[in-house]
Amino acid sequence: RELLRPLGLTATRYCDSRPLIPRRARGYDRTKDGLVNAYYIDMNQPFAAGSLCSTVGDLLDWSRALAAGKVVSPASYRAMTEPVRLPDDQPMSYGFGLAAGDLDGHRFVYHNGSIDGFHSQLIAFPGDSLTIAILANTDSDLPEKLERKITRRLLRISEAIVKDLTIPADVVARVVGSYQQDDAVVEVKAEATGLVLILPGAPPTRLLYQGEGRFRQASRPEVEVTFREADGPATAIVLTTPGASMLIKRKP
Repeated sequence: RELLRPLGLTATRYCDSRPLIPRRARGYDRTKDGLVNAYYIDMNQPFAAGSLCSTVGDLLDWSRALAAGKVVSPASYRAMTEPVRLPDDQPMSYGFGLAAGDLDGHRFVYHNGSIDGFHSQLIAFPGDSLTIAILANTDSDLPEKLERKITRRLLRISEAIVKDLTIPADVVARVVGSYQQDDAVVEVKAEATGLVLILPGAPPTRLLYQGEGRFRQASRPEVEVTFREADGPATAIVLTTPGASMLIKRKP
């Protein structure tokens, strides 16, 4: 009544588990044997952290209304979309609620979402009058991959060239080791095939050397991997995608 109706978002609502909601999608998980129903989750549980149902049309209207100052003030929107810096001067891609980044000179504002059986991607390129919303009723990274293909096609941006250069021995010596964030441990190992990155819950993937201390994940080339270096071993690993960045410090 106070927010959605004035904005004309007629297909967005609180996604309570009990009422019958017309055209509500079911969520599925992908397994080696095919699709299965996602584990049940009462949508009263995540509450403000993800208990809304919507459609691609309403998400497009929401993104435009938010940028036009119809939801929060222009000053608040700038704060939402202006990346902050951490106390140690580490640049982030996240503002007060939204992520911002740059793809080959095209600035964008975006956020994705994931919950049992569902995944979403909503991105806007203000300078290009382009907004893309993708919803999937499986929990996978398909929306991000599909969005990036659509974006590159519409903005005529060619795929980045991923190199596989020989890694200097001194670089290998500086970056191998264990890195930790909370309880999650990330390993960088030197194997016969080259440097291998092991992320929690994911199969090992080769690190493809791009030169000048930069790497790409072989399994996800859009992810850039760099290392914070001092005198001696690297002090942290930085994982960066367009619009997101994560710093993981070397394990003591």
